[in-house]
Amino acid sequence: MKKVLIITYYWPPSGGSGVQRWLKYVKYLRDFGIEPIVLTVDPLDAVYPNKSAFSVAKNIITTHDIDTIITSSPPHSTQLVGLKLKQELAVKWICDLRDPWTELFYNKDLYQTSIAKRIDKKYEKNCLESANELIVVSKTISNQFIKSYPITASKMNIIPNGYDPADFKNVKEIITDYKYISYIGSLGEIYPIDKMIEAFKDLCLIDPNWKLRFVGNIPESTISMIKNNKLESSVEIGSYKPHHEAIELMVSSDILLLIIPKLKENKGILTGKLFEYIASGTPIILIGPPDGDAATILSEFKNVKIFNYSADIDLIQLTKEIDQQKSDSLLKNKYSRVEQAEKIAELIKRL
Repeated sequence: MKKVLIITYYWPPSGGSGVQRWLKYVKYLRDFGIEPIVLTVDPLDAVYPNKSAFSVAKNIITTHDIDTIITSSPPHSTQLVGLKLKQELAVKWICDLRDPWTELFYNKDLYQTSIAKRIDKKYEKNCLESANELIVVSKTISNQFIKSYPITASKMNIIPNGYDPADFKNVKEIITDYKYISYIGSLGEIYPIDKMIEAFKDLCLIDPNWKLRFVGNIPESTISMIKNNKLESSVEIGSYKPHHEAIELMVSSDILLLIIPKLKENKGILTGKLFEYIASGTPIILIGPPDGDAATILSEFKNVKIFNYSADIDLIQLTKEIDQQKSDSLLKNKYSRVEQAEKIAELIKRL
């Protein structure tokens, strides 16, 4: 079985989408003839600029006779380890970028000096042009990189985040006397919720059996909005739930709400929960850019309604029209971590 070294900063016991991506791929790669060996940080000594990673990786490569490595970022310093390994050991290198690098939307808040920006751009260029293959999570990110570095077009692969079908086996549906519109995950100030609150207030006047449920952190501004509209009895606010409980809530909801943060560069944002929303089969309301990657993916499914930030939402009519049947299993299979792991295995074998 061909061995591959995977270098990733995020790994259990840490949580989040950065962990789930390669944790799930590692789980399934063996089914397709690839033996993964994972190099990550010591949870007691986790710091971004860990260059000791190079010496450890070099030892693993020579000890296990590995000729292919995969580096996943952010943090993008992980890619510098891959660059150095390729330069010194001539290994085949697959560079996985879950986010943009120098074009990442929050870089403007880091107050980088002009020198730091130039250095970062040079690192980005060297890594993207030196890697044998590139993997990105969205069409928008792919286009950004190709625009900056046209040479990367021939080695660009789009493999979005996905869902693990095993997480949805034997999930118990929670039966209640209410109908739920659920938002699962943290909601920040840049996630416009006002149109949904207004629409939900109108819905409650017609049918008080509906509940709006938030599972995760929400800002004080949203809580104030709920109070100002006198919706406290119709809105449930819960704290973070373990993964399996969050999936139970997805499957048990009548409608799932997904909001893309309102930012200048937001068309390429694909949250991890989008794919678990799809896997649940529950109807989805998306609030975000209609030409964004999330909207493009969700528009494949019949039981989805997409709204721009400024659009009025008629929940009364929508709850009558939205397709309550579960989404097509064959269509959603392409976002399965199993099928994605097979694509990665094929990519490794081609090198």
